[in-house]
Amino acid sequence: MWFYSFYLGMYFLLVIRYQWSDRKIAKYFEFISFGVAAGISWSAGLWGLVTKSFNPRPNDLLCLSQGYPYKCELDPNVECIRGGADTNVGSMIATVSSLCGIGGLVTTTMVYFSVWEITKQHRSKHRYSSALGMEQRLKEVAKQCMLYFLVYVNVFIWPIGTNIIYGISRKDSGEEPARNDLGPYIYSLISWFFFPITGLLNCMVYLRPRYVQWRLAVPQEGRIWAIRKAISPDRLPLPEASSEMSSNVNRIASPSVEFAANTGNLRFVAKALESFVDDDDSDERVEANRRNVQYTSEENEEDIIIGDIDDGDKVFQSEVASIMEGTSKKVVKTEAEQTLDSIVE
Repeated sequence: MWFYSFYLGMYFLLVIRYQWSDRKIAKYFEFISFGVAAGISWSAGLWGLVTKSFNPRPNDLLCLSQGYPYKCELDPNVECIRGGADTNVGSMIATVSSLCGIGGLVTTTMVYFSVWEITKQHRSKHRYSSALGMEQRLKEVAKQCMLYFLVYVNVFIWPIGTNIIYGISRKDSGEEPARNDLGPYIYSLISWFFFPITGLLNCMVYLRPRYVQWRLAVPQEGRIWAIRKAISPDRLPLPEASSEMSSNVNRIASPSVEFAANTGNLRFVAKALESFVDDDDSDERVEANRRNVQYTSEENEEDIIIGDIDDGDKVFQSEVASIMEGTSKKVVKTEAEQTLDSIVE
């Protein structure tokens, strides 16, 4: 569980900051990462079995990596019947888990600051309305990073809490709490329930954005329906406001198409229609995100620019420049910096 919490942070870092494709990740990251996780885990487990290092604590339900009798390796007057300080299995597990936890925290922090840097650059290039969308995305990324951090905490808080509980429950004589001591026993039950479900928690955090998007897209459906959709491979639809957005796009596109038709540039007519995003295909919407396309009229050599379609905001924020008459150069522009409120009715 320590490995895969760390690997999840590494995955997002490679995708967001370094722009790795899924094929590149599968080739250079997945196989190696799975091999390292399996190799170290199996090595520690087999070494612990061979050296008889997995032994019970006084009030634990499961065996942990330690000597028997309990803490015999710390008392020179007590001989270890099983395990002992020379096996170092516990040290190996503690070292690996600590490194994975630190790595997960570092990669998650790097993901957040990478998105923050992208937002900062976007804010400097775009106007108020588009910056608002990026700010909202940054908040969502920060929320996701915090949830992943809490999952990392779940990995470490229970073993640390066990040592604290043992210290508080220690007898005046220095003896460890017995199995029938209620406090440590209840804590042991709770810890062994939450400690192994780190994978489930990571999965829930991973699916959370899809769940939220399905809820926003189809608000009339219930939470259970949205959970099923989040787990399924179905593509995400646009929110219900997409029909209004499409009408705005049509209003914006009409002058461009009319101008192109009047100048006889049929090639531009087709390209202008293709440049707008198909609401039914989320992949095409992503590919069309912030795309600048420039076409040149075959007859009059007018430059026609369709600029910066910001699909991330799910709003086609556009502005159509005036079309100059006569034989002079004619320019049609759309810019993502303008909000829908600025579109002339």
